[in-house]
Amino acid sequence: ADHVAGDEELLRRFGLERIAFPVAEPLATGGLRIVPLPTPGHSPDGVAFLVDDTVCFSGDTLFAGSVGGSQSSFADLRRSVMDVLLALPPEVRVLPGHTDATTVAREWEENPFVRVWRGADPEGTAPCRVNGEPATLVVWGGDYDGGHKAWVRFPDGRDAIVGGSRVQR
Repeated sequence: ADHVAGDEELLRRFGLERIAFPVAEPLATGGLRIVPLPTPGHSPDGVAFLVDDTVCFSGDTLFAGSVGGSQSSFADLRRSVMDVLLALPPEVRVLPGHTDATTVAREWEENPFVRVWRGADPEGTAPCRVNGEPATLVVWGGDYDGGHKAWVRFPDGRDAIVGGSRVQR
């Protein structure tokens, strides 16, 4: 079975129950209703958690003003952000895996990656290099750590979200 190394000890020590994903029904515990939302893209097995329809723990998929790196699939990351997380009601508070909280409404209006994905802003066309490989800089935005994140497109049509330190402008 797929599981985290060492989780057998946690299950035994704390009397936890292992739950397989995806689950057909929301989970109820401690008076909370928790809905797991598959959000592949940053990682192939990414999952966000919507709690009581008001707060979403987005992990490393969506940040305040940025998105996670597309380590498994750019297309999956885009779908997870646009079709899963930003399909939640605008007032839902988003708690990313790193740094500042945000809301669905704020990310819809202000996140530069989201703005291009939804057609509110045009794609960039500036040439750049990513790890020495030629590319087009589609979006240059901030990142949760004060650095930058970039959406780049390679000549063969591949898109990727990469850390700004990998981009030579």
